[in-house]
Parts: sequence; structure tokens; C-alpha cells
Amino acid sequence: MKKTDADIFKEAMKGVVPLQDANRAPSAQPRKPKFKKQAPVFDETQISLSDHCSENITHEQFLSYAKQGLQPKHFRQLKQGKLAIKAELDLHGYNIEDARAAFCQFILECYDDDFRCVRVIHGKGYRAQTKVPLMKSKVVTWLKQMPYVLAFSSCTPRDGGTGALYILLERRKP
Repeated sequence: MKKTDADIFKEAMKGVVPLQDANRAPSAQPRKPKFKKQAPVFDETQISLSDHCSENITHEQFLSYAKQGLQPKHFRQLKQGKLAIKAELDLHGYNIEDARAAFCQFILECYDDDFRCVRVIHGKGYRAQTKVPLMKSKVVTWLKQMPYVLAFSSCTPRDGGTGALYILLERRKP
């Protein structure tokens, strides 16, 4: 009679006693997100953003934008991922309406906390029903309308590549 895998396993485990809860090593605590996904509390009267996307953005397109007057050195550091990321927002799982509110709230909170460089993960949009990466397009449109945004650039591959953006915010005014 040929032994099955289950028989072999039972035989190997004969005499093994399960650990008691008190004897178990504590499990590692999961890493807390830098910005928790929660119900957006953004007040639409603070900033009004249009959803009109005028650019044809592709899934793998590298994006970069800088407002006039930004020093080329700072823009180059941003594009190379050399600035410390102080906070991040991951928009995976959001619908457009909730994403807009969470995005605005995130940018305003980061500006209030005087964070200079932050990251927004929008994804590449491969699972979208349309051929256009909708969330990526919307985020780019919103960023260009935000008053505190000086520049943005697609991330380096280690930080999310073309599925995320580094964002440079202006310093908070006292």
C-alpha cells in the first residue's frame, strides 16, 4: 500500500505538541501607513479642482512638471528621487470622487506640516476598462491646479516608477 502525502505528514508529526499561546513569539507589528486611508473630510470650499483632463497620458509615460521660477537644481533632485519623502498617499481602491477629496486633504495637510517632498501612488491604470489611465490622468490634472505644488515627477523605479509621483511643495508661509 502506497503512503499518501497526508499519511507521511501525520507520521512525521507524531509526538509533536502544539505551542501554548504564552510560549509563542510575538508577531512583528505591521508597518503603519504614512497616510491612512480614511473617509475624506476635505472641505470643497478650500480648493476647487476641475476634473477635465486635457492631456493624453499613457500607462508607462514618464511625467514631469515644474512651475516657472523653480531652481533647476531642485527639479533635478526631485526627478532623481534624491529628496526625502516625508509622507505618501496610495490612491489604489479609491473612486475618483473620494480620491480627489483624499488627495486635496493630503496636500493641504502636508503643506501645513511643512513637508517639502511627498509621494502619491496613483497606479498605472492597466486594469481600467478604458485604455486611458484615469486615476493617473486625474492626479496630474489636479496637481497642476494646486496652489502649493511647485513641481512633480514620476518616481524612480525603486519608489514606484510611472505608477507614482514625487511632489515638491512650497515652504509653508508663517
